[in-house]
Amino acid sequence: MKNNLNKFLILNQRGLLPLDHEDSISFLKRADKLEGQPDVRIEAPFSLGTPINWHEWDWAKSTLKELFDVSPDWVRGYYSKEKLAPWHGAMTWILKDFTYLIQLRPSLKKGKYLKIYDKDEILTHEAVHAVRAGLNSSKFEEFFAYWTATSLFRKIFGPLFQSPKESNIFMLLLSLLFLGQLSLNPFLSLFSFLLPVGYVSFLLFRLFLRRRKINKVLLKISSLTASKNKARAILFRLTDFEIENFSKWSHKKISSFITEEAKKNLRWKVINLAYFN
Repeated sequence: MKNNLNKFLILNQRGLLPLDHEDSISFLKRADKLEGQPDVRIEAPFSLGTPINWHEWDWAKSTLKELFDVSPDWVRGYYSKEKLAPWHGAMTWILKDFTYLIQLRPSLKKGKYLKIYDKDEILTHEAVHAVRAGLNSSKFEEFFAYWTATSLFRKIFGPLFQSPKESNIFMLLLSLLFLGQLSLNPFLSLFSFLLPVGYVSFLLFRLFLRRRKINKVLLKISSLTASKNKARAILFRLTDFEIENFSKWSHKKISSFITEEAKKNLRWKVINLAYFN
């Protein structure tokens, strides 16, 4: 059992997190499969181009290690623009059995795309999605992904969109705005203006509320661990349900929850071993 616990701690630092339905046997089996580099060509939802070299992940791994105590050396990716919207630099795909595949736009081989997206930053961003994908928690996902951004503006406003679907809606509304301004009908012109304004206002309000919850949870866990670095690592490993509840619960209730979950939930057992002992 002690050997397994040591292995769990090593896997934890590599960003291989137990899923809530997994026991130790099924978790180790899945980890072995990911470490064995499964053949993704059969399932890949896009045509695989040039693989992303291991040395290209160096910045991503060191950044994630510093921020969230993970260094994912098992995530794989390929250059391909197939199925990417023009404003998307990359995409993380979840295949069966929680095999993860990152797709990167080929023009990023030169370092940047549209003079905005940096390859190192995008790889780090997508690696966050790959590590947290098994938690099946999307509400706060982009906060962790944009925590790695080098730009203060992107750190603050990057999590505005929760999913590609939301950014696609925004682009559609911008297109309607452009067409509406060409119209001679003042009602259509005003309506096409109010739609994107209303949508962005809603997203900004949601961003404010969710960031406040994230910050509340970080402060509470920091007081339990006496370490902001450990608290950030724990926060990164939480589900939406846990973040929502921790933001409302007292320190005592959070502590009791962690103690009870560590007895029956492998993910919490690993978190408890790694950051509370």
